[in-house]
Amino acid sequence: MRNGLHGSYSVPQFGFLMILVATFLPAFLKAFAGIAASKATSLPAGVGISAYLLLEAVFFVVIIYALGRRDGAFDLKFAIPYQARVNPVYFLLLLAAVTAYAIYFRDFFRWAPLMNFASYLQQALSFWPPEWLSRPGFAFDDASAATSTRILTLILGMVSIGAASAMQTIYFRGFLLPRMEWFGWAVPFINTALFAMFHIHSPAFWHLFFIFTVGWGVVAYAVRNVWIVAISHVIFNTYSFVFRFADLAPH
Repeated sequence: MRNGLHGSYSVPQFGFLMILVATFLPAFLKAFAGIAASKATSLPAGVGISAYLLLEAVFFVVIIYALGRRDGAFDLKFAIPYQARVNPVYFLLLLAAVTAYAIYFRDFFRWAPLMNFASYLQQALSFWPPEWLSRPGFAFDDASAATSTRILTLILGMVSIGAASAMQTIYFRGFLLPRMEWFGWAVPFINTALFAMFHIHSPAFWHLFFIFTVGWGVVAYAVRNVWIVAISHVIFNTYSFVFRFADLAPH
């Protein structure tokens, strides 16, 4: 088994099969959590989606704990090797830059060929996801939802989205990426492609996911620090969630 060196210890490198398992196991667990939350009709509006996202975060914690053991005991630095110390000013500059990159390429970059390709894929893959793979929605997607329900959705949503975003990044860039270093300079790009494919509900947008999230993979690999990109991902998704709420709230 290949090993990547990190400080005084080595991190075992995953082969192709293990990399695929490590990518799609949480994806399928997430999918089934969405199905379960959708079927739980007794949950109040806005709670189902938050329960689904919190379950996703728990799945990542469990997988990291199960696979991040060394000599029979869990070792955080072994499980998440990318925890190098970074100068605070450099940390904040990188955090601002990589977050701005993600927001720009997700919300403001509208290159026609990419948008047209996404539209084509949406039509070609209109059968996906199937109805049985549906996930619960946010209460403010429902125009008839009461104001109190919308506020509950906002509060629970911010907590659950923050937890899910942080754990997605810690898992993919802090746990899995160091175990793929045998790919060399291409590893952050391959890891980003896998992260895009993890979003199995949205294959029509995998290429767009890759474009606006590749910065996270590059920064994590370059500075060997996952916390910069984990915080960035939380900020990015919270920003998106709050603005979505604002757009859908009654005026």
